[in-house]
Amino acid sequence: MKLSTIKILLPVIALLLFSSCGRNIFKSDVRTVKFSNNPTQISVSKINTDHLYSMWFAVHDSILISSRPQSNDYIFQIADIKSNKELGAFMRRGEGDKEYTGLMPILRIEPKGDDLVSLTYDPNKQLLVEFNMTQSVKLGKDSLIRLGYFRNANEAEMPYTGIYRLDNSKYIGYTPGISFDVDGKNILLPTYSILEGSEIRPVKNYSFFNSESHDLPTNMSSLGSMWYLKPDKTKLVSAMSRLGQINIIDIESDSICSVRIEGSPNEHDLDRPVEDVKWQYHDVTCDDDFIYALYFGKEAENLRERTGCDRIHVFDWEGNFVNDFITPIQILKLWSDSSTGALYGYCEPEDAIYFLDVN
Repeated sequence: MKLSTIKILLPVIALLLFSSCGRNIFKSDVRTVKFSNNPTQISVSKINTDHLYSMWFAVHDSILISSRPQSNDYIFQIADIKSNKELGAFMRRGEGDKEYTGLMPILRIEPKGDDLVSLTYDPNKQLLVEFNMTQSVKLGKDSLIRLGYFRNANEAEMPYTGIYRLDNSKYIGYTPGISFDVDGKNILLPTYSILEGSEIRPVKNYSFFNSESHDLPTNMSSLGSMWYLKPDKTKLVSAMSRLGQINIIDIESDSICSVRIEGSPNEHDLDRPVEDVKWQYHDVTCDDDFIYALYFGKEAENLRERTGCDRIHVFDWEGNFVNDFITPIQILKLWSDSSTGALYGYCEPEDAIYFLDVN
């Protein structure tokens, strides 16, 4: 889509819904909320383990799976964090038929009968895989089902950076936004795509961008790509890296609720160099009751120096600001365990995972 066409169509904030039947535009105002200047200090406890992990981790009760992007051998490692026992390493790195040059980190662990399974996506092969963690540990080798080859329908042919399961044969995937020609005339908005069966192309796309100036930034990566699906699979939340804003998309009603922290930069700041702006949200996760957004609110250069954030903003699913937590450690990644309601964070300086007591 040409930039001139997008400018004509964009409202102050819009959720664009693309489908085979045409395009509908849903409008929603950005609501500004205040947050406390006196955050609540929370206690944390370190998960004692002898095993190496990364910031890309997932937890289900006592089972922890970690993506190891720097590993030369296997991509995933599974351990029991209660017994401190390593359960195995899986998905060998390589270029063979049963090897993978790269897999997306695990976004969710879900029961399937008596087993625990998760989805992962190979962006190089554009292959979606169901990884059976229980059977893999039991058999000592990869146990998986190849669900289909899902290629994106955008002009840039960008693969998905993550996919969730909505039901047995329905999924939702995400593509970050970019400018993909040298003139900046063609812009791909961040897009959430509904995928069904083993269809190659999405059956529906959700794209949104709010602009007070009616101009799109040429740096689409400034919008951020942190997103999480609500456990009941009716809504998703995205957090923006250079605006203090979260966006809640209702998949069932095709509507959006956008909430911005008072005093946050606005769209006029999005095209400024990264070093000149404040980094707002660094990660987001959720449970069925609340959204947890990892907040920084300082210059982007300071984030690299500090190696993490110590503030967590909490919203409900109506977009109301309900709490502001401060942690005694620096956190790079959050994880909400839907099986227990526990909240975890990854601390890079210690290469450690912490339980965060937010109750």
